[in-house]
Amino acid sequence: MEPSFLSCYQMRLRTELKQMTYDEFVNLLTNLDGDTPFMKTLQIRMTSKKDLPEYLHAEKTRQNLVMSERGYFNRREQLMMDYIAC
Repeated sequence: MEPSFLSCYQMRLRTELKQMTYDEFVNLLTNLDGDTPFMKTLQIRMTSKKDLPEYLHAEKTRQNLVMSERGYFNRREQLMMDYIAC
């Protein structure tokens, strides 16, 4: 995330975060350029592999492995099961 803030806003996030309010941070985060590393990663994670260009398939696989290791898929499945149970 820090490289994205640096490239988009020319700001060192770790330094500026101390003086920043939560609302300011969220505003900056939601307005990051699509060309930043953070936004590219989000785009890859949110897009199904079949909808990505071929050159991004390996990165999509890598991102899925990272998310799986962190337990994101298990949490998503649990949230869906909780939602269905309601």
